[in-house]
Amino acid sequence: MVNSTIRARLLEARMAARECQLQLAETASGLGVWTLEPTTGDLAWSTRCRTLLGSPAEAEGTFEALLSRVHAEDQPQVKRAFAQATHLRREFTVEFRDLNGAWIRCTGRPHASASNREGVGLSGILLAASDRTEEGSRLGAVVNRLDRLREVERNSVASRLQSEVAQRISALQSRLESLAVNSTVASATRAEVVALSAAAAECMDAVRAAIFEMSPPGVAELGFAGALERYASEQAEAAGIELAFDVAATSLPDLPLLESLYAVARAGIDNVVRHARARHMRVAVKCDDEELLLRIEDDGVGITNADLMKDSACSLFASSERLADSGGELRVSGKPDQGTVLEASIALRQRIRPLRQNVTKLRVA
Repeated sequence: MVNSTIRARLLEARMAARECQLQLAETASGLGVWTLEPTTGDLAWSTRCRTLLGSPAEAEGTFEALLSRVHAEDQPQVKRAFAQATHLRREFTVEFRDLNGAWIRCTGRPHASASNREGVGLSGILLAASDRTEEGSRLGAVVNRLDRLREVERNSVASRLQSEVAQRISALQSRLESLAVNSTVASATRAEVVALSAAAAECMDAVRAAIFEMSPPGVAELGFAGALERYASEQAEAAGIELAFDVAATSLPDLPLLESLYAVARAGIDNVVRHARARHMRVAVKCDDEELLLRIEDDGVGITNADLMKDSACSLFASSERLADSGGELRVSGKPDQGTVLEASIALRQRIRPLRQNVTKLRVA
């Protein structure tokens, strides 16, 4: 119990520190961050969100409170955008005026609900329409930080489920199995114990499934090639896309670089599955003394410069932000109806990483 309390306090301290980091990133970017639980209407909206909408600090944390700051003529389209995103589980963008007539842009994306495992939550950003010039870069920075914060949360919860809940269910299941074969226990009672043991086994399966869902095996567990092949195969099969996979398992660099490249690869594969309408996809990784190179090709509709300005491309900006942390570069090229090529490269020979402001975050070929 003492160890559990200490772990809980350490987790709370880490989360508080990361929340502080996120608030600093939000302030620097000029974007407001919000998270909504549609089933309850509970809304967590940051100080920047309230400032953009002219909302008092004591305003309630509800969707209705946010909606009350929207111009009356624009409220129906805002409600419709949020409702469709919840029902269809898709990203959305809606522009509206605040009570003073200033234009605000709201972008959101669905994710697993924090309060209901079967439900959906929404998270996104608000920004003033006049702030769009640097939107892509700032959006990528915020999305990257949000993704990393959610990853820390998921891994922490999965670890606690594994170390506490799963172990207790396992001990309970063992005790029930012992009672089920105990000859001193009445036969009628043993039948009930067997049923309880089966129920405990089902609970264990559900917990293990939840642990896997929150923290699936990654580079550390399966190795870079194994983790990437597993993810690409599962996504391609689910989408009915034929996959060609060419990743060497040897001569790869240190783990932090591979973790960054794996995250970028997942984002690239997700974009092919969700947006490309492709029939074939090829994932290849090459490594020599000079650089580590990831290449993802598809034969879909082809990405354009205009597509990169859409909110569905924010994961690409987040990926380029993550690559920049490792001194890498992301390049995207596409032609209408001729597919898209995504290339991510990380220089290996230059051990001193270039300054962040000198790294090209996302280049369209």
